[in-house]
Amino acid sequence: MPDMKAESRGYIALQNMWVTNSRSLSSCTEHWFHRYRSKARSDAAAVERMVWDHMNRVQHPKRNQIDRDAIQLFCRHANFLRRLNYRSIADEFSDSNEEHKRAVLAALGDWGAEDSLINDYIALRAYQEFYTSHGRAPGDTSHENCEDDYQKIRGIICQYLESVGYTESLPGRCEKVAKEIIRAGGGELHVTASIAGGIVAQEVIKVC
Repeated sequence: MPDMKAESRGYIALQNMWVTNSRSLSSCTEHWFHRYRSKARSDAAAVERMVWDHMNRVQHPKRNQIDRDAIQLFCRHANFLRRLNYRSIADEFSDSNEEHKRAVLAALGDWGAEDSLINDYIALRAYQEFYTSHGRAPGDTSHENCEDDYQKIRGIICQYLESVGYTESLPGRCEKVAKEIIRAGGGELHVTASIAGGIVAQEVIKVC
């Protein structure tokens, strides 16, 4: 849109320049678009061949059920893929994993350990061990005495810290997280419940 001070001659010249450049830009964009599309199809075909070769080599029972559209969709979003390296479940619960012990001790010895997620990890690990041993969540409403559950959880945490070589007292935040887990009693934590409640409330408002 021209402003109030623009001269007609200058504005028309600007329009003509834009039309000429836009045509050139459109032609260039179309050229690169076709090149990109051709390369994308070529890459997807290469990935598809690799998938077929691998599935046939291992004799996968569902090798004939692979959808070509799914492979193309995978290739289209390949830039967003991330590779995560982590320990196996066996290594995670192995007492002889020295690397795990060093990582836990380093996290607990860091200056920001009080706000570190290592405390949540230790408490949730104790929760898992409690659930495996007792067949129920700590603090379950069907179990009357939650203090007994807390002492058991605390004992599991202390035993774990001792196994990794931690000689200090139980971290305060770790103790708080353990109490919060017991207070939840195997249910959804209040933060998750509040988010779910807010979403439900919005949907009710829409309906009404």
